[in-house]
Amino acid sequence: MEQVTTFTVRFDERTKQILCALLDNAISQTSQGITAGDYSEELLQQHEELVQVKRGILYSRPEVPEVEKPEAQDTPTTDIDLDLS
Repeated sequence: MEQVTTFTVRFDERTKQILCALLDNAISQTSQGITAGDYSEELLQQHEELVQVKRGILYSRPEVPEVEKPEAQDTPTTDIDLDLS
């Protein structure tokens, strides 16, 4: 089996919208070619790859930011017991 190199990309919500819109346009163009009768392996493969990339971007979920816990401070504390009886 061929080893696949993978990448991690981070993007904001607006970038996600832009990427999906651009992929929609590219998918639409390949779909038009296919419906016009071009069943070349290259076009069919390109169409499938575009759909897979869009699906990956569309289904991506936002990261949950890690909340930093405040570090324990080394300041001494004093307990005072007041007996007011």
